[in-house]
Amino acid sequence: MEISLPYPLLGFTVFVTMLGGCFSTFKSWAPNKFEYFINFSAGIFIGAVLFHMIPDANPILGSQMVYPILIGFFSIYGIEKALGSRDCSTQELFFQKMGMSALIGISFHGFVEGFAMGAATLMDFGFAIIAAIIFHKFPAAMLLGTLFIKAGKYNKKTIISIVFMFALTTPLGVLLSFSVFGSIEKYWLGVAIAVSAGTFIYLAFFDLMLIGNKQKGNKTLNMILIGSGALAMFLFQG
Repeated sequence: MEISLPYPLLGFTVFVTMLGGCFSTFKSWAPNKFEYFINFSAGIFIGAVLFHMIPDANPILGSQMVYPILIGFFSIYGIEKALGSRDCSTQELFFQKMGMSALIGISFHGFVEGFAMGAATLMDFGFAIIAAIIFHKFPAAMLLGTLFIKAGKYNKKTIISIVFMFALTTPLGVLLSFSVFGSIEKYWLGVAIAVSAGTFIYLAFFDLMLIGNKQKGNKTLNMILIGSGALAMFLFQG
């Protein structure tokens, strides 16, 4: 049976991603509100790892899954070391380099996510998948936009362009998977998912939660927001 590309879903993915990115440019974030949003995003990333990425990769890789996770983790660590995001002289420079490392990490995951969607021939492109995209792409795009705004170097047009490039990663992954369908072993798809899980672990615990707890906000609310983000991903498993 011939499988057609899920064009409506691809268009919807781009739409919700751009919506999140545009929303981040419409208003200036107060420090405490930015902190709360960052912690919710950290929860989203943690939930994506625990309830989507690891469960997808584990049946394929088994005990070998730990190695690509470590590769993903230390690849982002190396990128941040190369960019010098821990040794920035100003807050603006910190957010600029943090934004670039976040862009690399979540763009890679978006591409892998698209490849996985395309390769899964029997996947039901229903409400659960769409809901997962909303809770993943929308806040991820908001996060990117907010980080680049905080960098103080980019205008709104440039930020929207950056978010648009991120929005295209999942559709590009789907298109690639359809073009090479049947020639890529399932094992390597599992490896790619595990590597992207490693990038998410690093970004959640060593970037997002670090930024999200710098301000003197409500620590209890921060923990609730982290838990809420993870719970959202649990509730919308595909």
